[in-house]
Amino acid sequence: MFKKYIDTVKLENIDINILKNTDIEELADMYENPKVCQYLCFAPAPREVYTEYFEPIAKQLEMDMRDNKISDNIIFVIRNNKTKELIGKFGIMKVSMTTGVFEVGYQLIEKYWQQGIGTKVCNIAVKIAFEELGAHRIEANLYETNIGSKRILEKNGFIHEGISKNYYKVDDKFVGKMNFGLIKK
Repeated sequence: MFKKYIDTVKLENIDINILKNTDIEELADMYENPKVCQYLCFAPAPREVYTEYFEPIAKQLEMDMRDNKISDNIIFVIRNNKTKELIGKFGIMKVSMTTGVFEVGYQLIEKYWQQGIGTKVCNIAVKIAFEELGAHRIEANLYETNIGSKRILEKNGFIHEGISKNYYKVDDKFVGKMNFGLIKK
């Protein structure tokens, strides 16, 4: 269903597929790395938190794909197509109680940072949201200290719309949340 979008972005040595239950343990492993979690408000957490979160999504995605439906919460898993090693994930989530507004997010295993993968999968997410899901607006929110994600969003045309001050608690202090948006042209 989403292959045409994935194929439009050259991703050498990478496979992208819809989340399956068999991916969840490796995602939990990814979230055990403190560097991967440093900009995630939901991590680190006990492994069962990830299982309880991802299992219903994987089940819904499987049912929707079988019924040729599109889910409101789509998670893609990124793998090395030679070794099958997990590279990371990205997702597109409908913002509840809105029409045509979606949020994108992505995480990669540390060894795959700064290779352009985040920029490319964000581009895929944007295309799917606008062209397949009928989005008129896409949002992304991140810690104001997350310069890597800020660059990825800017490369994909997102506009920095402001900062919500003292939003995320990090250790004993709070950092702001940068708000980015992209409107369909």
